[in-house]
Amino acid sequence: MFPSLSEANYATWADNMEACLCTKDLFTVTNGSEAELQPADPAKPSTLEVRNLREWKSRTAKASGELWLAVEDEQKAHVRLLKGNPVKMWAKLKEVHLQKKPGAHLNVYDTLFAIWKQEDKSLTALMGRAHTALQSIQDHHPENFTIEMLDQELECMALVCALPQEYNTSVSSLLLLDFLDLTKL
Repeated sequence: MFPSLSEANYATWADNMEACLCTKDLFTVTNGSEAELQPADPAKPSTLEVRNLREWKSRTAKASGELWLAVEDEQKAHVRLLKGNPVKMWAKLKEVHLQKKPGAHLNVYDTLFAIWKQEDKSLTALMGRAHTALQSIQDHHPENFTIEMLDQELECMALVCALPQEYNTSVSSLLLLDFLDLTKL
């Protein structure tokens, strides 16, 4: 098995959880690509339609249970009210852990640029850590993220990082915005 979802391992957990759910034929009911099948005539569902609906509900319940069991107790508060609906549970966990705000972007860039080769690790391991950090950066980008947006974001982050401690309160407020640009900075 793999480690439960904590406050610090969402990207790895999500990949592992997706693979786990796929091996159990439960991911399509989790990511929303397999919707509940409604009978052609709800008043007179066929035996096949009843069986298919029962199977879908069973798989939905199993997926919900798998998600619940793969989350640390501290993280369950985010999905407690969504139990039984794996689509909403999956989306909520992503929303909570992949906040697409400047502060989160700064943290993932900082993680990438803090990577160094450890003496007891191979170059392949170093490449893997760099790739994982880059994937985390990509996961935190908003939809339709462009190279121009990246340039602007990096410029803002360089300026924010250059500020002395007396600006920490202002910086904290800026990093909570949905998007940071030079005019806001």
